[in-house]
Amino acid sequence: MACWQFLLQSGADSCGLRPDLQDRQVAQDAVRILRTRECSIDQHNLAYTILQGGNVTYVTEPDLAAIVEVLTDGRALRIGWLIGRVHEGAGLSLQFLVTLRDRLAGSTIPEVRSEAPGISSLLPRLDQEFAIRMFQDPVPRVRSALASMLEQVEDVDQETALKLVQAHTALEQHRDVLSTCHFALGSLMRSVDRGIRRKSGVRH
Repeated sequence: MACWQFLLQSGADSCGLRPDLQDRQVAQDAVRILRTRECSIDQHNLAYTILQGGNVTYVTEPDLAAIVEVLTDGRALRIGWLIGRVHEGAGLSLQFLVTLRDRLAGSTIPEVRSEAPGISSLLPRLDQEFAIRMFQDPVPRVRSALASMLEQVEDVDQETALKLVQAHTALEQHRDVLSTCHFALGSLMRSVDRGIRRKSGVRH
């Protein structure tokens, strides 16, 4: 705990953290920092860095809900990673994941909204209504994030994802989003084709 307090007070960057700094009090203090808008960027980054390994087990659903509520521009890029690690370890409820996803998707901050597709990917099945809604977002980075998520869906949802990306690509005009969509299309087409070949018993 003393080492953690020193790092916080000194404003050290995250590379100064000891990899064995695993402690309940330290983890809970890191969560406290993420739950407030008043922390500095250095403190914010340190808090995320410490919430790895065993420390992530001390992050609760109420903690994640509170962290999402105070996200601001420049402080949202690692929230999807944190939610994913907590879900991997503790198994967040599906309803809670949907609530977090929708809260992120409804933000007025594009950086925050762009994290929503990553949370949707933690659900067992593709949510078509959510995907269609996010493809209508006015900010390109959000649409790109959705296309990237669709490219990585499970086999059972690949045909649906392919149709969604195809439909959006026909309407999309932003160059960067189109590039992401074309990459997703290529990947999904290959995956769907492999699935068809497996079902028909045809070898490559």
